[in-house]
Amino acid sequence: MITAGLLLAAGASRRFGQADKLMSRWRGATMVEHSAQCMIAAGVTPMIATVSAEGPAQVLAQMGVRLVWVPHGASQSESLIAGVQHASALGAKALLIGLGDMPFLSVPDLMQILQAPAPAIACRDGQIMPPAFVPQHMFARLLQAKGDRGAGPILREMPGLSQISLPATHLRDIDYPEDLL
Repeated sequence: MITAGLLLAAGASRRFGQADKLMSRWRGATMVEHSAQCMIAAGVTPMIATVSAEGPAQVLAQMGVRLVWVPHGASQSESLIAGVQHASALGAKALLIGLGDMPFLSVPDLMQILQAPAPAIACRDGQIMPPAFVPQHMFARLLQAKGDRGAGPILREMPGLSQISLPATHLRDIDYPEDLL
């Protein structure tokens, strides 16, 4: 079965300030490298990323990630839809969806999600959040995403959703420079 990885890495990162947060250095690499490498190490292939800026695109291309360009300022749902369409065109039978600004996730975290009955999503204290694992027969529902909420509202309504509890410290996303501390 082809389980593709989809890294949403096209956000505007307005709260982070002037710098591109995905290019921020953390533990010897950029944040987007950490996020992509974790997904690659979990065994998803092909690895796809939606991008809207040159910096993350160059880093990800050097890692062998397939790039899907979205307009700068596109909503998370537009990015998700573009990535799902690309994965579908490549013949993906399932999709692991992650965010470029979640560098604290580990390979074992992703493996728990990948090994759960699909659809599956991470959760913290009962609140669902990325990453998520979605089978092909549910891709059409993802294509209905709207606004800047991504897949969350759609996944919440999917029958049989497996919620995988992960440590809160692993599920942190980065919005401000101090979040990297």
